[in-house]
Amino acid sequence: MNWHARLAERRGKKIEKGTGNTLTKPTKGASVSFGSDSTGRFQEIAPVETATILRAKLERLADTIAADLHLVHELPDDEIADCAGLPDAALRGYVLALRDSELRQRGCVPTDETARALCHSCGPVWAASEVAAAAPTVGGWARLLGCPWCHVRNRDAIPRPVVTCGDCAHFIHDQINLCGGMGGCAIGVNPDRPWPSVERQCAQWRSVTAMTNHPEAFNERKE
Repeated sequence: MNWHARLAERRGKKIEKGTGNTLTKPTKGASVSFGSDSTGRFQEIAPVETATILRAKLERLADTIAADLHLVHELPDDEIADCAGLPDAALRGYVLALRDSELRQRGCVPTDETARALCHSCGPVWAASEVAAAAPTVGGWARLLGCPWCHVRNRDAIPRPVVTCGDCAHFIHDQINLCGGMGGCAIGVNPDRPWPSVERQCAQWRSVTAMTNHPEAFNERKE
C-alpha cells in the first residue's frame, strides 16, 4: 500500500490528488487544503473564507463602529471576495471608509475630520488632521488637489468651515472705507454687498493671501 492509500485510509475519506505535494479534500462550502511543511509532515491549512463568511465578519465590524448594516448588505459579491485574506484591521478600515463616505453623502462631517482645508475642486472643506498636516500650507490653509468630498453628489450640502469675505480673493473692497466698509463679490456668489468681517460658509471662497503670495496656487476650477 502506497502512502496515498495509507493517508486516505487514515482519514477515512477519499482524497483527490492535486498538483505537486498538495492534497485537497473535497468539502461543502469552504475548501480545506493539506500541504507538507519543510519536514515533510502534512498539516492542515486554514479554510478559505467564502463570501458569506466575509460578509458576516464585515457586518460584525460595522456593528462595533455603529455603521449602518445596509452598507455591508448592499456590497456586491465581487467586492466582498476582494476582501479575502485581509486582516481584521484592514477590514475594519474598509468598513470605516464605507461609513464615512455615507456620512458625507448625507452632508455630515465624520468625527475625525476636524481640520480645515482648501480643496482644488471643492473649496473650503473639513479634513482629517493627519491629512491637513501632510499637505502644503498656503495662507494658513492646507492645500489639497482632491479630497473625500469631491465625490459628494449634492454639492450644496457639503458642510463648510466658516470664512470671512474680507480674506477672500473675490472680495471687492469699498473704495471709501477699504478696511471696514461693505464691498462686493467679484463672481456674484455674495451679491448682497457683504461686510469684510462677516463670517459665512462659501464654496467659492479663496484665500487672498494665497492669491497674493502664491498666484499659481489660485488656479482653481471655476464652475
